[in-house]
Amino acid sequence: EFSPWQQLNVAKSDDPEGYARRKEAAVERLALMCRLYAKQLEGGRLFLHEHPLQASSWDEECIQKVLKNPEVSTVVMDQCKFGQQDKNGDPIKKPTRWMSNAPRLLTHLSKRCTGRGGECSGKAKGLYHRPCYGEVAKAAAIYPFRLCKAIPEGFRDELDQRGRVVAHLGIVIPKMEAEKDEDDVLASLEKA
Repeated sequence: EFSPWQQLNVAKSDDPEGYARRKEAAVERLALMCRLYAKQLEGGRLFLHEHPLQASSWDEECIQKVLKNPEVSTVVMDQCKFGQQDKNGDPIKKPTRWMSNAPRLLTHLSKRCTGRGGECSGKAKGLYHRPCYGEVAKAAAIYPFRLCKAIPEGFRDELDQRGRVVAHLGIVIPKMEAEKDEDDVLASLEKA
């Protein structure tokens, strides 16, 4: 309900009240997510939020409140850099904005297409971006594999930086355990 296309659809809709109800419900869900992000921040835990770059949700009061937290920042990426493409293999740029309190994670996602005039600079170099609306937009709602891989890799780097990874055991230490000495943590894990 936050996309620019929705604004065009409502302008020519036979049911503007229905759109208003759907938009209100979407804002309520967004506000719920923002409350969860606040709890994550309060508990020293991480969160990640994504919406298309042009989505009006970025202007909502609840998102703006989260963005005022000094631990939170955003990056913009183009999904073509992670292999987003249509069914014919043509790249889909799909500019996307991410918000998180995990700077190392955001670094993994901060990839922009530098192609000019619609040309893609990603793996599909030399091909032109496919416009992202209708069926193409619906298909682009599914993340490409490389993006799916970048997200946990970014979380892993963030947790490692925060001292919450015991690499030789392949585990992530919960927040409350992170302050303990690694030997104490290992001893408690061996007992379990």
